[in-house]
Amino acid sequence: MRIVYLILLILLLVAFIAFAVVNRPAVEVAFPFTDVQVTAPLFVVLAAVYLLGMLTGGTVIGFLRHSISRASEHRHHD
Repeated sequence: MRIVYLILLILLLVAFIAFAVVNRPAVEVAFPFTDVQVTAPLFVVLAAVYLLGMLTGGTVIGFLRHSISRASEHRHHD
Protein backbone atom coordinates (compact mmCIF):
# COMPACT_ATOMS: atom_id res chain seq x y z
CA MET A 1 0.00 0.00 0.00
CA ARG A 2 2.94 2.33 0.64
CA ILE A 3 4.00 2.08 -2.98
CA VAL A 4 0.51 3.15 -4.12
CA TYR A 5 0.70 6.25 -1.89
CA LEU A 6 4.18 7.02 -3.20
CA ILE A 7 3.02 6.71 -6.82
CA LEU A 8 0.00 8.96 -6.11
CA LEU A 9 2.25 11.51 -4.43
CA ILE A 10 4.64 11.53 -7.38
CA LEU A 11 1.74 11.89 -9.84
CA LEU A 12 0.32 14.82 -7.85
CA LEU A 13 3.74 16.45 -7.72
CA VAL A 14 4.19 16.06 -11.49
CA ALA A 15 0.71 17.48 -12.08
CA PHE A 16 1.44 20.46 -9.81
CA ILE A 17 4.75 21.17 -11.56
CA ALA A 18 3.08 20.95 -14.98
CA PHE A 19 0.30 23.28 -13.78
CA ALA A 20 2.87 25.75 -12.44
CA VAL A 21 4.87 25.75 -15.69
CA VAL A 22 1.78 26.33 -17.84
CA ASN A 23 0.43 29.10 -15.55
CA ARG A 24 3.58 31.19 -15.09
CA PRO A 25 2.33 34.47 -16.59
CA ALA A 26 2.04 37.24 -14.03
CA VAL A 27 -1.39 38.48 -13.04
CA GLU A 28 -2.35 41.51 -11.02
CA VAL A 29 -4.64 41.04 -8.02
CA ALA A 30 -6.40 44.09 -6.58
CA PHE A 31 -7.88 43.95 -3.10
CA PRO A 32 -11.31 45.56 -2.69
CA PHE A 33 -11.69 48.74 -0.63
CA THR A 34 -7.91 49.35 -0.68
CA ASP A 35 -5.35 50.61 -3.13
CA VAL A 36 -3.26 47.46 -2.66
CA GLN A 37 -2.36 45.56 -5.82
CA VAL A 38 -0.12 42.51 -5.98
CA THR A 39 1.50 41.04 -9.07
CA ALA A 40 2.35 37.34 -8.92
CA PRO A 41 2.42 34.29 -11.19
CA LEU A 42 -1.04 32.86 -11.79
CA PHE A 43 -0.21 29.51 -10.16
CA VAL A 44 0.86 31.32 -6.95
CA VAL A 45 -2.42 33.25 -6.85
CA LEU A 46 -4.44 30.09 -7.45
CA ALA A 47 -2.50 28.16 -4.80
CA ALA A 48 -3.03 30.99 -2.28
CA VAL A 49 -6.77 31.08 -3.01
CA TYR A 50 -6.97 27.29 -2.68
CA LEU A 51 -5.16 27.32 0.67
CA LEU A 52 -7.30 30.21 1.91
CA GLY A 53 -10.40 28.23 0.94
CA MET A 54 -9.11 25.19 2.83
CA LEU A 55 -8.47 27.35 5.90
CA THR A 56 -11.87 29.02 5.86
CA GLY A 57 -13.70 25.77 5.08
CA GLY A 58 -11.90 23.99 7.92
CA THR A 59 -12.75 26.82 10.28
CA VAL A 60 -16.44 26.69 9.35
CA ILE A 61 -16.50 22.92 9.84
CA GLY A 62 -14.80 23.33 13.23
CA PHE A 63 -17.35 25.92 14.32
CA LEU A 64 -20.22 23.70 13.18
CA ARG A 65 -18.85 20.66 15.01
CA HIS A 66 -18.37 22.71 18.17
CA SER A 67 -21.89 24.16 17.93
CA ILE A 68 -23.47 20.77 17.35
CA SER A 69 -21.59 19.17 20.23
CA ARG A 70 -22.55 22.03 22.57
CA ALA A 71 -26.19 21.79 21.47
CA SER A 72 -26.26 18.04 22.06
CA GLU A 73 -24.59 18.45 25.48
CA HIS A 74 -27.10 21.13 26.41
CA ARG A 75 -29.96 18.88 25.34
CA HIS A 76 -28.66 15.99 27.50
CA HIS A 77 -28.48 18.21 30.59
CA ASP A 78 -32.14 19.29 30.32
